[in-house]
Amino acid sequence: MELFKMLEEMVQDGDLERSGSGEVEGPFYSNALYSYNIKLGIDDEDLTPKRGFRPRSRYRRISVWSKW
Repeated sequence: MELFKMLEEMVQDGDLERSGSGEVEGPFYSNALYSYNIKLGIDDEDLTPKRGFRPRSRYRRISVWSKW
């Protein structure tokens, strides 16, 4: 639920990027460290370069040569 609250705040504030980190205490004297980067939207540099589609026939072309 905290993630959805954070996303809602980002939309309301107009933030496109947010990052943070922290520590959570666990059972038996254990701790978990975390960090996050959230980015809303997609930029051109986020996409991989597009390759053209070249359809190929399932069948190989066979060359037939005639002597005459």
